[in-house]
Amino acid sequence: VERTVQAGTGETSSITLLFTSPVDTVDGALRADTDVVTEVLNTRLTDVVREQLGESYSPSAYSYIRNDPDPVVETYVYITGAPDRIDAVGDLAIGEFADLAANGPTDREFDGALAQVREDYGFISNEGFIEELVSDAIWPSRSIDEYVDEYLALDDVSTGTVQAFIARHVPADHYVSVSVVPR
Repeated sequence: VERTVQAGTGETSSITLLFTSPVDTVDGALRADTDVVTEVLNTRLTDVVREQLGESYSPSAYSYIRNDPDPVVETYVYITGAPDRIDAVGDLAIGEFADLAANGPTDREFDGALAQVREDYGFISNEGFIEELVSDAIWPSRSIDEYVDEYLALDDVSTGTVQAFIARHVPADHYVSVSVVPR
Protein backbone atom coordinates (compact mmCIF):
# COMPACT_ATOMS: atom_id res chain seq x y z
CA VAL A 1 0.00 0.00 0.00
CA GLU A 2 1.46 3.35 -1.02
CA ARG A 3 0.01 6.76 -0.19
CA THR A 4 1.18 10.35 -0.57
CA VAL A 5 -0.10 13.03 1.76
CA GLN A 6 0.33 16.78 1.32
CA ALA A 7 0.97 18.25 4.75
CA GLY A 8 3.36 20.38 6.71
CA THR A 9 5.42 23.35 5.67
CA GLY A 10 8.91 23.87 4.34
CA GLU A 11 10.74 22.02 1.65
CA THR A 12 11.36 18.71 3.38
CA SER A 13 9.46 15.52 2.76
CA SER A 14 9.47 12.20 4.54
CA ILE A 15 8.69 8.62 3.78
CA THR A 16 7.63 6.06 6.33
CA LEU A 17 7.67 2.36 5.57
CA LEU A 18 6.07 -0.29 7.76
CA PHE A 19 6.60 -4.02 7.34
CA THR A 20 4.47 -6.36 9.46
CA SER A 21 4.96 -10.09 9.67
CA PRO A 22 3.16 -12.56 11.98
CA VAL A 23 5.25 -14.97 14.05
CA ASP A 24 4.29 -18.20 15.76
CA THR A 25 6.79 -18.13 18.59
CA VAL A 26 8.62 -15.30 20.28
CA ASP A 27 11.83 -16.49 21.87
CA GLY A 28 15.31 -15.27 22.67
CA ALA A 29 16.60 -16.15 19.21
CA LEU A 30 13.94 -14.04 17.49
CA ARG A 31 14.61 -11.14 19.86
CA ALA A 32 18.37 -11.30 19.31
CA ASP A 33 17.93 -11.48 15.52
CA THR A 34 15.53 -8.52 15.70
CA ASP A 35 18.09 -6.39 17.53
CA VAL A 36 20.91 -7.24 15.13
CA VAL A 37 18.68 -6.66 12.10
CA THR A 38 17.83 -3.18 13.40
CA GLU A 39 21.53 -2.31 13.43
CA VAL A 40 22.15 -3.85 9.99
CA LEU A 41 19.25 -1.93 8.42
CA ASN A 42 20.41 1.33 9.99
CA THR A 43 23.95 0.79 8.78
CA ARG A 44 22.80 0.03 5.24
CA LEU A 45 20.48 3.05 5.14
CA THR A 46 23.17 5.35 6.51
CA ASP A 47 25.80 4.06 4.08
CA VAL A 48 23.62 4.26 0.98
CA VAL A 49 21.06 7.00 1.57
CA ARG A 50 23.23 9.41 3.55
CA GLU A 51 26.87 8.68 2.70
CA GLN A 52 26.67 7.62 -0.96
CA LEU A 53 23.75 9.73 -2.13
CA GLY A 54 23.58 12.56 0.41
CA GLU A 55 19.79 12.30 0.32
CA SER A 56 19.00 12.30 4.04
CA TYR A 57 21.04 13.08 7.12
CA SER A 58 19.44 10.58 9.47
CA PRO A 59 17.55 7.69 7.89
CA SER A 60 16.43 5.20 10.51
CA ALA A 61 14.98 1.73 10.85
CA TYR A 62 13.73 -0.17 13.85
CA SER A 63 12.59 -3.80 14.03
CA TYR A 64 10.64 -4.84 17.09
CA ILE A 65 8.25 -7.50 18.31
CA ARG A 66 4.71 -6.55 19.21
CA ASN A 67 2.90 -9.17 21.31
CA ASP A 68 -0.63 -7.86 21.53
CA PRO A 69 -3.10 -9.00 20.29
CA ASP A 70 -1.00 -11.56 18.37
CA PRO A 71 2.78 -11.66 18.04
CA VAL A 72 4.16 -9.88 14.99
CA VAL A 73 7.49 -8.48 13.90
CA GLU A 74 7.23 -4.88 12.76
CA THR A 75 9.95 -2.95 11.00
CA TYR A 76 9.53 0.79 10.86
CA VAL A 77 11.63 2.93 8.51
CA TYR A 78 11.71 6.74 8.43
CA ILE A 79 13.65 8.84 5.92
CA THR A 80 13.50 12.55 5.18
CA GLY A 81 14.56 14.21 1.95
CA ALA A 82 13.82 16.51 -0.92
CA PRO A 83 10.18 16.43 -2.10
CA ASP A 84 11.10 15.63 -5.70
CA ARG A 85 13.29 12.66 -4.64
CA ILE A 86 11.45 11.17 -1.67
CA ASP A 87 9.73 8.40 -3.64
CA ALA A 88 13.03 7.45 -5.28
CA VAL A 89 14.67 7.30 -1.85
CA GLY A 90 11.88 4.99 -0.66
CA ASP A 91 12.38 2.76 -3.69
CA LEU A 92 16.11 2.76 -3.01
CA ALA A 93 15.53 1.63 0.59
CA ILE A 94 13.24 -1.18 -0.59
CA GLY A 95 15.91 -2.22 -3.10
CA GLU A 96 18.56 -2.31 -0.37
CA PHE A 97 16.33 -4.47 1.83
CA ALA A 98 15.75 -6.82 -1.12
CA ASP A 99 19.53 -7.04 -1.56
CA LEU A 100 19.96 -7.89 2.14
CA ALA A 101 17.26 -10.58 1.81
CA ALA A 102 18.95 -12.07 -1.26
CA ASN A 103 22.62 -11.69 -0.31
CA GLY A 104 22.74 -11.03 3.42
CA PRO A 105 24.72 -8.26 5.10
CA THR A 106 28.35 -7.63 4.34
CA ASP A 107 30.87 -8.81 6.92
CA ARG A 108 31.42 -5.19 7.96
CA GLU A 109 27.69 -4.58 8.40
CA PHE A 110 27.18 -7.78 10.36
CA ASP A 111 30.27 -7.44 12.57
CA GLY A 112 29.44 -3.82 13.40
CA ALA A 113 25.80 -4.65 14.16
CA LEU A 114 26.72 -7.61 16.35
CA ALA A 115 29.30 -5.56 18.26
CA GLN A 116 26.74 -2.78 18.86
CA VAL A 117 24.09 -5.20 20.13
CA ARG A 118 26.65 -6.94 22.38
CA GLU A 119 27.51 -3.57 23.85
CA ASP A 120 23.83 -2.68 24.30
CA TYR A 121 23.16 -6.03 26.00
CA GLY A 122 26.02 -5.30 28.38
CA PHE A 123 24.07 -2.41 29.90
CA ILE A 124 21.41 -4.09 32.01
CA SER A 125 19.50 -1.46 33.92
CA ASN A 126 17.07 -1.78 36.80
CA GLU A 127 14.49 0.00 34.66
CA GLY A 128 14.87 -2.52 31.82
CA PHE A 129 14.70 -5.47 34.17
CA ILE A 130 11.60 -4.10 35.92
CA GLU A 131 9.97 -3.56 32.52
CA GLU A 132 10.61 -7.21 31.71
CA LEU A 133 9.09 -8.30 35.06
CA VAL A 134 5.98 -6.20 34.37
CA SER A 135 5.73 -7.63 30.83
CA ASP A 136 5.97 -11.12 32.31
CA ALA A 137 3.00 -10.33 34.57
CA ILE A 138 0.91 -8.68 31.82
CA TRP A 139 1.50 -11.32 29.14
CA PRO A 140 1.41 -14.73 30.81
CA SER A 141 2.42 -16.37 27.54
CA ARG A 142 5.74 -14.58 27.82
CA SER A 143 8.25 -15.79 30.35
CA ILE A 144 11.00 -13.82 32.04
CA ASP A 145 13.27 -16.58 30.75
CA GLU A 146 12.92 -15.01 27.29
CA TYR A 147 14.70 -11.94 28.62
CA VAL A 148 17.68 -14.07 29.64
CA ASP A 149 17.45 -16.25 26.54
CA GLU A 150 17.87 -13.15 24.36
CA TYR A 151 21.35 -12.60 25.76
CA LEU A 152 22.30 -16.24 25.37
CA ALA A 153 20.89 -16.42 21.83
CA LEU A 154 23.12 -13.60 20.61
CA ASP A 155 25.94 -16.12 20.16
CA ASP A 156 23.80 -17.95 17.58
CA VAL A 157 23.05 -14.90 15.43
CA SER A 158 24.82 -15.14 12.08
CA THR A 159 24.75 -13.52 8.67
CA GLY A 160 22.47 -16.39 7.65
CA THR A 161 19.93 -15.79 10.42
CA VAL A 162 19.96 -12.06 9.67
CA GLN A 163 19.43 -12.72 5.96
CA ALA A 164 16.58 -15.16 6.68
CA PHE A 165 14.97 -12.69 9.11
CA ILE A 166 15.03 -9.89 6.53
CA ALA A 167 13.70 -12.18 3.79
CA ARG A 168 10.78 -13.24 6.00
CA HIS A 169 10.00 -10.11 8.00
CA VAL A 170 11.05 -7.24 5.70
CA PRO A 171 9.70 -8.41 2.33
CA ALA A 172 10.31 -6.03 -0.56
CA ASP A 173 6.84 -6.72 -1.95
CA HIS A 174 4.69 -6.39 1.18
CA TYR A 175 4.68 -3.11 3.10
CA VAL A 176 2.88 0.16 3.75
CA SER A 177 4.50 3.34 2.46
CA VAL A 178 3.37 6.85 3.36
CA SER A 179 5.11 9.86 1.81
CA VAL A 180 4.50 13.28 3.30
CA VAL A 181 5.22 16.14 0.90
CA PRO A 182 4.83 19.90 1.38
CA ARG A 183 1.54 21.53 0.49
